Amino acid sequence: EDDRVRVVELRVKPGEIVPVHTHRWATVNYVVSHSDFLSRDADGNLKLDSRDGQTEIKEGAVFCLPPFPAPHSVENVGARELRGITVELKN
Repeated sequence: EDDRVRVVELRVKPGEIVPVHTHRWATVNYVVSHSDFLSRDADGNLKLDSRDGQTEIKEGAVFCLPPFPAPHSVENVGARELRGITVELKN
């Protein structure tokens, strides 16, 4: 990490939940291994279920996301580890 970028390795085992958080910077993301997941808002309401086809995120995918200030959590509901590399682009 420096004043311009931060690199984060994401590892979420099956059944694990990443607590409520936000993304204050834009990111470049690489999916190392994919697993089905649920994303919920800060109140626990389901916002995304990867099993219903709302997302095209697959293993090996690279994608960019803008800052995402809405608080959310992620739960790995699949059989594999959800793993990725995220490069946060600080402003």
